[in-house]
Parts: sequence; structure tokens; C-alpha cells
Amino acid sequence: YFNKELNAWAEDLRTLKNLILTPHIGGSTEEAQSAIGVEVAEALAKYVNEGSTVGAVNMPEVNLRSLTADEPNHVRIIYIHKNVPGVLRRVNEVLGEHNVDKQMTDSRGDVAYLMADISDVNQGDIAKLYNSLEDLGSCVRTRVLY
Repeated sequence: YFNKELNAWAEDLRTLKNLILTPHIGGSTEEAQSAIGVEVAEALAKYVNEGSTVGAVNMPEVNLRSLTADEPNHVRIIYIHKNVPGVLRRVNEVLGEHNVDKQMTDSRGDVAYLMADISDVNQGDIAKLYNSLEDLGSCVRTRVLY
């Protein structure tokens, strides 16, 4: 990076003691700003539509394969909760009454994030699931995606 082709004084800089040269990564260029905007928008859309938190800096990273249109009567439960002992047992008691196809959970500090796909549910089941999870003392937020 730092040679005569770059500029006439670059090689002189390389000979100085106690000097570290680093290339500019161009994070402020128009292209970089555009790429960052696209990346953030895609991450937000994935969170809103699928519950995915991959790449999040303030949440545990959790992701499951997307639900598809050929999976009728499926819902995705998103349960954000306090990371305290016994919560998963109580959550799984609620979910265990249903057909859980996939489940993933992770924690970061005092917050945990659970994602579960449940099949063969109706509107009444969804309301009951939501209310049961919300009533647990550890709930931060519950979402149901379908």
C-alpha cells in the first residue's frame, strides 16, 4: 500500500520508527454508505418478517428457516425474555401442548431470545399461546408471525 506508486513520500514514512501505517478503508464513501443502508434495511426486514436477529449487536443471534406458504396453520413464536433460571422450562411447558417443529434459543447477558415454529394451530390456539407466554413473569416481548 505504501510505496512510490502511491506517492513520493510514502517510502520515507515506512522507514520511521514507532510509526504504524494503515490503509484507509473508505467507510465514508458513497458506495460504502449505500451498502450499509442496504445491509441495515435487509436486517430489519428479516427481523420484522421472520424474527431473525443474525448480525444484531444488542440481541442474541437466532435464526430459523423461513416459514413458507405451503406450510398452512404454522406460526412462529418469538419470545424475548429475561435470562433467568427456570424460564425455558416454563416456556416449554406452554409450547409442549402443541406440535413444535423447530426451536432455537440463545442469550446475551440478561436477555434471551427464543424462536419456535409450531404447526397445526388455529386462531384460538394462537391467542392462548400468546396470552400464556405474556403471563410468564420473565416476558420482555412476545411476537407471533404467520
